[in-house]
Amino acid sequence: MPNYIIYIADRKEEIYECAYSLLKYLDIYNLKPPPSHSVVVYTTQPAMLEAYGSYFTSFRLVDISGDPAPSRTAILQDFFANNTGSILYMDGRSYPVKELEGLFAAVERGNNFFRHAEGKKGEAREFTILAAGTAFKPQLAAWLSSSNEKPPQGFIERYDHLREFDLLLKDFFRKNQEESISNQVKAIHHLNAHQIQDQKMQFQKLPFYTRMLRRITGKGWRIRNYSTR
Repeated sequence: MPNYIIYIADRKEEIYECAYSLLKYLDIYNLKPPPSHSVVVYTTQPAMLEAYGSYFTSFRLVDISGDPAPSRTAILQDFFANNTGSILYMDGRSYPVKELEGLFAAVERGNNFFRHAEGKKGEAREFTILAAGTAFKPQLAAWLSSSNEKPPQGFIERYDHLREFDLLLKDFFRKNQEESISNQVKAIHHLNAHQIQDQKMQFQKLPFYTRMLRRITGKGWRIRNYSTR
């Protein structure tokens, strides 16, 4: 039974985030993903992600640039209705940190995992992470309204509180746009968004005057400190 990994990236920032997640995935698998993994990316700019397809047995880009663009929940519901297997959806701010076989095995045993957040500009909730079998399609709406989340611990990291990371990714892909995917994987290996977020949060917890002093002396937290060559 296939294991699907789904991304939805409509804005350019989300496309960079998706590319970062794909690079982290390829880093975990040393550029050799399992043939049972099938990646599907719904995006408004397929050309920006075409280069990743050569590393996967199954890699599909779905153009959603039409007007109006379908909602993320509608895309997931449609995918669940038309496919059979285990599905892992990660939004732009999520990325894998270990091999995913254990997560897919848990899904095959009937487990499901999810996190959600409020939609943009007061819209309905959206999934940020979802791992489930296609048999669970009728429960998607119930999970979205549930107050009890079941995140897949240890497999996926998120950086909800690091908006500055978009600037870092934009700079990274500008500098490395001519590099091969394998070289990009090497370059981004030490760029750990969740770790950077933790360091930002630790800095923000310092007393006000301590933070001011560190900024004045050039020792404060700044996203550009993590910029790669």
